[in-house]
Amino acid sequence: MSVESSIELLRAQDPARSLPAFPVVARDRLRAQIVGASPRKRPARRRLVVGLAVGAAALLFAATGWAIHERFFQTSADVRSDFSTVTANIALPRGAVWKTPSLDDRGLYAGTRTAKVLAYLQATCAWFSYWDDAHKARATARMGSAVAGFVLVRAAMPLHPDGASEDAGGFDKGTLALYDRVIAEQRANDATLTEQYLRANCPA
Repeated sequence: MSVESSIELLRAQDPARSLPAFPVVARDRLRAQIVGASPRKRPARRRLVVGLAVGAAALLFAATGWAIHERFFQTSADVRSDFSTVTANIALPRGAVWKTPSLDDRGLYAGTRTAKVLAYLQATCAWFSYWDDAHKARATARMGSAVAGFVLVRAAMPLHPDGASEDAGGFDKGTLALYDRVIAEQRANDATLTEQYLRANCPA
């Protein structure tokens, strides 16, 4: 995606887009006040240094702007592309298939872990559903396989460090602790948390 397209995406997400325009009369009055203000005198050398600094900053942005965009934001196309890559390394239970994430085509997604988090969430639903079906059928062997499969998924989930910015991605400690409790319950043949999670987070 070009820098121009990225800027258009950012403009589309601007919360101030719907605000009324600044009145013309007020804008003209403000401009007159600014133009009429007496500027402070500064040494010519200072102006030269500032000018060089601004020029250098502009060149730096032109050279690194796209790299910064790539570091902190992804488009829906980026996320879908990453999703097809990360899912190759995450196991699903027998009979389950990956579903392409439903994303806003004009949305921007923070960080570079969005696809990985979406994949682990989808895998969690698949393994919990597989365990729940086995539990209802009293299929003990399949229940054990489901627990073992999800334990591997849970162990690979990236942690979102406390206080880290949103673009860091991953799962917070509370979510990972919940998954650990679900595993413990499943091992004890208790479906309470599993069924609650499926109803809240895993549409059929």
